[in-house]
Amino acid sequence: METYVHILIIEHSHGTDIYPCRNQVIARQMLYTYVKDNWDRWLPDMPMLDNLDKMVDIYFDTAQAQEWWMLDIYPIIGSEYMK
Repeated sequence: METYVHILIIEHSHGTDIYPCRNQVIARQMLYTYVKDNWDRWLPDMPMLDNLDKMVDIYFDTAQAQEWWMLDIYPIIGSEYMK
């Protein structure tokens, strides 16, 4: 049985943040936290929303020229030998 790592990458004006996560739920929580922490930077006059996925969409649509994110899944090499 292979084990996977979920890699969240957030590109922003100060560089690139890379988060290796155990699962997609944790990766999405990291993304939500990033958006909440930086919301006022791009949308100072707009209140935060209850729908976190919509917040992510709005945030990165607004910051699209300078910021982006992606989430990929990769197998951990050698995980098939772990017991």
